Amino acid sequence: MKKDITIFAPHPDDELIGCFSVIRRRQIKRVVYFYDLTKERKAEAASVANHYGFIADFSGVKFPLKNLTKCLLIPTRDDNHPQHKAINQFAKSIGGVEMGYYSVDLDKRCELLPEKIRKEKENALNKFYSSQKSLWENNAKYVLFERITRKDHRFFAKVKHTFWGIHKWDKAKNYLKYPHRHLFYVTLFVEQFHNDRDLEFIALKEELIDFCERRFDKLNGMSCEMIGEEIKLYFELNYPGRDIKIEVSEDNENGMLII
Repeated sequence: MKKDITIFAPHPDDELIGCFSVIRRRQIKRVVYFYDLTKERKAEAASVANHYGFIADFSGVKFPLKNLTKCLLIPTRDDNHPQHKAINQFAKSIGGVEMGYYSVDLDKRCELLPEKIRKEKENALNKFYSSQKSLWENNAKYVLFERITRKDHRFFAKVKHTFWGIHKWDKAKNYLKYPHRHLFYVTLFVEQFHNDRDLEFIALKEELIDFCERRFDKLNGMSCEMIGEEIKLYFELNYPGRDIKIEVSEDNENGMLII
């Protein structure tokens, strides 16, 4: 099988956590490591490379770009670690190479690996990266899941609704402590999983309107933040596994955003 893939791994063990299904098929030509290159961790990474038949490269940002293969796998922009984000940006500055994106956080839109591969992955992590063993012992997601995609962006359905309401702020020292009327402008974002719109806008808007009419007929002391939080919690419960963002403003002027 032709080896035409390079992996950029911020740290030794990221390549196994994020790309094990590709590594086990021995399609990797080279893994370039960037951070935490202690003697111990370099030795661990070298053992992985020797076992799976790829080159362990510790040159980091000094990596000679002429050695790039046809496809480059890099951390997704969704990973929270700042060094993962740095490698994402570094790789994107190169240009001229086909890219795929893998997750090390494994918190969103991940696939459950088949049982056989999960067991292989766990054994490999334990064998080659014993110094990091507590990571997957304390959180099984690093063994159970994987996510490799061809796109590093996401889609969100966006719907809006406006309703009027009367509320008050009891702690205020001015007119705000008395009942007063606002128009509340709500903008809801619900994550889509592909570019063919797996959630229909109109149905989503009707659901938002129905929830607002049932829940916010009496606001009393509810703030924009409280309104937004209840909407967000409702849609997170009804659309599990999708990111939900919500914006609520008073009179289309000042308001809040929850992400």
